[in-house]
Amino acid sequence: MFEYQRLYWNHLRGEHLKVVLNIVLYVIFSSIVSIIGIGLGFAVIGGTIFSWTSAQSGPGALGIIGIILAVLYLFALVIFVLLLLGYGYYNYFFLAYEEKESKFNHGLFAFKKERYLKSLGLVIIISIIAFATNFALSFVGVPLNLMVDPNTLTSGDYSINFTPAIIVFAIIGAIISMLVSFLIEGITLSMWFRHLEAPLSTLGDKVATGTNVVFKNFKQFLKLILSVFLIGVLLTIVIAVLIISGVAIGVATNSDAVMFFVVPIIIIVSIVIGLLGTYLIYGSYVTFYKENRARLNLDDEIEYIEA
Repeated sequence: MFEYQRLYWNHLRGEHLKVVLNIVLYVIFSSIVSIIGIGLGFAVIGGTIFSWTSAQSGPGALGIIGIILAVLYLFALVIFVLLLLGYGYYNYFFLAYEEKESKFNHGLFAFKKERYLKSLGLVIIISIIAFATNFALSFVGVPLNLMVDPNTLTSGDYSINFTPAIIVFAIIGAIISMLVSFLIEGITLSMWFRHLEAPLSTLGDKVATGTNVVFKNFKQFLKLILSVFLIGVLLTIVIAVLIISGVAIGVATNSDAVMFFVVPIIIIVSIVIGLLGTYLIYGSYVTFYKENRARLNLDDEIEYIEA
């Protein structure tokens, strides 16, 4: 059942701690960049508005220009820097798997010479796909409600009565949304993994590879997402048990001193368990890609792996 998680764990044996430490360092680095970058933009906007308020004057031309420039700066920061930083996390899983060694600069793969523009173009395409999918899934419940009560559209009453039919349709909608989300995630991650192994290949090659890896190995992909789903359920149960146990201890002891120690322990353990589950999940996506991409006979097109 957990074939891909097991394969990933065995393949990177001896490197897991280094990968995790590099990811933690990258999280700190990207967070600092985001906070400073976004903070500068909002500092300009906030300072300008504060000056108007304190002086009780209307917006001057320079102030308006400053705000417009700050907004454009924030927009550019998100598009040209933060989106790429957001995909740096995945690089550690894939490139460490490929090279069997984790390096901090794996996360900065997209910012290297001759890779930036292609990385940016791919990230924008992936972001559009993800946005369009989420937007479309937000309407999944509407036709299901109309099937139960066709008068909903004319009456404008979208309040839900929890009838058996509504519950069934809600479950169907949730399953459809979950499957589509997994499918899009599998395709977009495979597109990005193709980029990591062949950054100079065309956008069409990456889109085709990402799609083919999933659909030409669809039974294996279903096994993957089932295991990912079960890991998510297991993590939720374990963390819920920890929280309930902590509350029970607090009620039983009725001691602030005990809770002072118990709460941080529960938080730390929950974070560690969540990180371990997430680590195995993304590692399994990498393993799925590597195990099934070979069937597409693309090895001769790989340009370089070096991060």
